[in-house]
Amino acid sequence: MKIAHLSDLHIGKKVNEFSMLSDQLYIFDKILSAIKKEDVSVVLISGDVYDKSIPTVEAVEVFDGFLTEITLMNIPVLIISGNHDSPERLGFGSKIMQNNGVHIYSVFDGTVHTKKIDDVRFHMLPFLKPPIVRKFYPEVTTYNDAFSTVIRENAIDKAEKNIILAHQFVTAIGAETYQSDSETISVGGIDNIDADIFDAFDYTALGHIHRPQSLRENIRYCGSPLKYSFSEANYDKSLTIIDSDDFSVKKLQLVPRHNMRCIKGSMEKILSKEIRESEDRYDYLHITLTDNDSVIDAMEKVRNVYPNVMQLEFEKHIQNETGVFEAKGLDVKNPMELFREFYELQNGEPLNERETEIVKKYMNEISGGEEE
Repeated sequence: MKIAHLSDLHIGKKVNEFSMLSDQLYIFDKILSAIKKEDVSVVLISGDVYDKSIPTVEAVEVFDGFLTEITLMNIPVLIISGNHDSPERLGFGSKIMQNNGVHIYSVFDGTVHTKKIDDVRFHMLPFLKPPIVRKFYPEVTTYNDAFSTVIRENAIDKAEKNIILAHQFVTAIGAETYQSDSETISVGGIDNIDADIFDAFDYTALGHIHRPQSLRENIRYCGSPLKYSFSEANYDKSLTIIDSDDFSVKKLQLVPRHNMRCIKGSMEKILSKEIRESEDRYDYLHITLTDNDSVIDAMEKVRNVYPNVMQLEFEKHIQNETGVFEAKGLDVKNPMELFREFYELQNGEPLNERETEIVKKYMNEISGGEEE
C-alpha cells in the first residue's frame, strides 16, 4: 500500500503581502496528479492545513476543492490540526466527513485516535501543548512530558504495522532539525520532543518543519509543498510517498509555478539581458543591489522587469570590519564634520566635492549660517 505524506499546506498564506493562493492551487493540482499516477491508497496531512486560525473564504474553498478531488478517487484522508489551525474550525463537520473517508482529529480529547486501513493502523494526535494535555493528565509539565504521557497511556499493538501523525518540534541525538524563517519555534527549544518517544512506530509522519528531512529512517518531516520564505530558496520541495510493505520512502520533486530565488548584483547587471533570460523573470525574488551610489526609484525599476520582486535591499560597503563604532568628540564637532563621518561610515568612501557643496547648501538653509 502506498501512502502520501503531506503537511504544512498553509492555505491562504501571504508572503511579503503576495497571496500564495494561485501557487497553492497549482501545486495541489500537481500533487493530485502524482497521487493518481503513484496509485496512492491513503493521504496523510500532518497539520497546518491553513495559515491562519480564521481562514479566508477563498482558503476554505481551495481546501474543499483539494479534499473533494481526493475523495472522488476513493482515497481515505487522515488530517490532524497544527499550531496554525483553529482545532474547532478545522474539525467542523468531521463526523459527517468520516462517511466520505475524511478523518479529522483536531480537538484533543485525551486519547490517541486510531484508524485501521488495510494492514496498517494509523494513530493521530493533533498539535499538543502542556496546558491542553494537563486537562487530562495534571502531572505533565513540559512538551516532552505531555506527548510521552499521551503515547504511554494509549496501548500500541506492536504486532501490527503502526504509523503516527504528529505536528510537533521533534529532535534526535546526532541529527539536526533544520528550520526556516517561516516556522514558529519557541525560544530556547522548550517545545522539543525527543524522537525516542516514537520508537514503537514503524513510521512517524511529522508536520511543523517546512524543510523536508528525516531525523531517522522512519521519522520524517515531509516539509511544506511550497517555499514560504527566502531561507528555503536553495532547497527543493517534494511529495513523500511511503510503501507500507517495507516503509521505504520515495520523494517526488514538486516544481512550483513560481520559484523563490535570491539574486545579487549591480542594478545594471540585474537588469541585463543575460540575467533576465537566465531563469523565469516571474519568480518570487529577493534582490540585493551592490551599487555604491544611490539608485533612484530602485523598486520601480526592478519591478518593470521582475513583477514579483518581494524584497529589495542595498548592500553597504563598510570599511570598518569590526562593526563597532564609537561616537567620540560629538560636543566639539560641527554638523558638517559629523555628516562627513556618517556618510563615510555608511558608504565606505568620503563625500566628493559636488556632494559636499550640496550638503553645505541645505545645512546653510536649515541653520541660517554656513557650515564648514
